[in-house]
Amino acid sequence: MISGNGQIINAGLDKQALKLELETNAFVAIPDFLEAALADRIFQCLSQEVSWELAYRNGDQAATTSQQQLHNMSAKDRQQLHEHVIEQAKKTYQFAYFRYPMLDAFLNNWTPRLMLNDVLAAFNDQPALTFLRDITGDHEVRKVELQATWYTGGHFLKLHNDRASSGDDRRYACVLGLTRDWIADWGGILQFVSNGQVTRSCTPGFNRCIIFKVPRDHQVSYVAPFATRPRYSLTGWLRAD
Repeated sequence: MISGNGQIINAGLDKQALKLELETNAFVAIPDFLEAALADRIFQCLSQEVSWELAYRNGDQAATTSQQQLHNMSAKDRQQLHEHVIEQAKKTYQFAYFRYPMLDAFLNNWTPRLMLNDVLAAFNDQPALTFLRDITGDHEVRKVELQATWYTGGHFLKLHNDRASSGDDRRYACVLGLTRDWIADWGGILQFVSNGQVTRSCTPGFNRCIIFKVPRDHQVSYVAPFATRPRYSLTGWLRAD
């Protein structure tokens, strides 16, 4: 599904207009970001082919529980895990959502036939990197780190700023929405925050890429239990390390 020349980004996008918006607002939302057929194929992959794991915080450490482990738990144990996640969220930073760690999977050859490997490689190939360098004006960007995420009822991401705790040189965050027919009152809204107030909100959409300068305070609002569709995205950073 990825073209032979590695081109995945819509060739019809106006790079100069996008660059100006990003320079002005440190934020840009790009509709129809990928070639349409590729966006459709990624959606199919996320909905039918990915082995997801629940990601959350356990104290100061990131933790995961696979879908198979969740399936093998009793209803009581799953409820206790949920309560543990919520209790920590009352006191400190926390998140809960399903993820697929695309970079780890690619580097360790976990699922070599999964098309997300090709997507990650294409984002790190010259056509995509050149596009991203051109619209950010940052020609030190040398790689793109991505993970796939799936939010469903009860999932959230508390306020944070994407400042790296390691040696990662994150310049921009990117959120490629692959969510169809989302209703705003389901939650799952990407919100930017300044001085305790929401200053911008982005309802999940399909084939729309949001790029913003980091560090910047943001969060994903709690997904209502009555949400009936999956909130899919590919999220990560443009890095210069």
